[in-house]
Amino acid sequence: MKRKLFLVLALLLVVTGVDAQKVDQRLMRLVQHAATTRALSAHPDGSQAASNHLVARYNADGTIKNLSAYAILEKGAECPTALLEQMGIQVRFITDDMVGLVIPADKLADLILCGIGEELSNNNIIDCMKKIFEYADQVGKPAVISVSLGNPLGLHDGSEMVGTAIAKLTDNGTKPGRAVVVSSGNQGEHYQSIVQKLSGADDELKSVLGARSFTSDKLPRYRQGFIFYADDYKDFSIEIKLVNIATGAVEEWEKQMTDSDGDVYRPKIEKNTDVPTAKGGKAVTYGFDVERRGTLDDPNLRLALFVKPGSAGQTIKMVCDGDNNDEPCFDAPTEGGYDFKTAGYTKGNGNLACNTSICNMACIFISPPCGYRIMAE
Repeated sequence: MKRKLFLVLALLLVVTGVDAQKVDQRLMRLVQHAATTRALSAHPDGSQAASNHLVARYNADGTIKNLSAYAILEKGAECPTALLEQMGIQVRFITDDMVGLVIPADKLADLILCGIGEELSNNNIIDCMKKIFEYADQVGKPAVISVSLGNPLGLHDGSEMVGTAIAKLTDNGTKPGRAVVVSSGNQGEHYQSIVQKLSGADDELKSVLGARSFTSDKLPRYRQGFIFYADDYKDFSIEIKLVNIATGAVEEWEKQMTDSDGDVYRPKIEKNTDVPTAKGGKAVTYGFDVERRGTLDDPNLRLALFVKPGSAGQTIKMVCDGDNNDEPCFDAPTEGGYDFKTAGYTKGNGNLACNTSICNMACIFISPPCGYRIMAE
C-alpha cells in the first residue's frame, strides 16, 4: 500500500555567535504575513500575539545587523521587558498595547529547509532529519524540526518507522537541544475510524464507505486509503461489497466501477501478515487504496465493508485517510431511502485519533497524537 505523507521540514536554531545569512526582503514579508495570520488564528477575539511589522537592517557586507519589530500585546497583558532584555532583545518603547523591539542578529534564528527529492518515503524523511541534526551539532546550535506527518494509516502503537527513528534521534525526547514537532491536526473529523469489539464469533461489523467526491452527474467517486487490523494483531475476515443506499440491497460486482482512464476497476483488499509491531511481534493487516479515482455508475451505489472476527471478543480497528471526503469515511446513512443504522451498520465513531500514524511520545504533537480521543460533550 502506498503511503501518502505530506511533508515540510524546517529547522529553527538559536544562533550562538554565528554570522546571520542575508535575508531577501520577500522572505521578510512572508514571515511577517505568517506571524500575523497565526496570531489571529490563535486568538479569535482579534488580539495579536506576534509582530505585525518587521524591518531588517543590514551591515555593509550584506549580513543582517538587527531586526526591528512592532508587536501588539494581548488585551490587558504587560510587556515582559525584563525577560526580553535578559534574552538580549532591546525594548525601544511601549505605547498602550504596542511594543517596539530591536532584535540583534545573534539572537535571530536560522531557517533550514530539507528537500525530500522526487520520491517521498519514510527513508527520505528520516535522512533529512538526520542531516538537520548533524548540521546543528556541527555549528553547536539546538534544533527544532517541524514535520507534517498527517497520514493516519498505521497500527497506532509506536511501531511506525518515522516515529521509531524520531525516538532514536532524540533519545526518546530527552536529548538536550533536539526536538521534533509533528503537526497533524486536520484529520479525524470525518468519521475516519471505527473501533468495535465483536463479542461473538458470528458477530459482524458492517459499514458503508462514503464517497470522496461526486461527478457532475452525481456519481460517487472514491480516492481514499484504508487499513484494518485487530487489537490482538491476529487474523479475521473482511469483504468489500456494493450496497444500494435506496434499498439496502447488496449487489453483485459487474461493471459498476471504472477508473480515471475509463477501465473497469474493482478495489482489491490486500492482506499483509508481516507488519512489525511495537513489541517485536507481527501483525496481520488488511488494506486497500483507491488510487485512480474509481467512479461508480449509479448514484445510489456505495462501497461497503463486512467484517467477521477471527475469534470471539476480538476488537476490530478500521482507519481511513479521507479527511476531505464529501461523505463520512465510514457511514450508516439514512437519507438515501434505507436506514442502514437500524440494519446494524456502524458509522465511524471517531474514537481513534486519526490525525497521524506517529504514536511515539518522543515527539511534540500539534493535536492529539494517537490512541483514543477525548470527546467533548
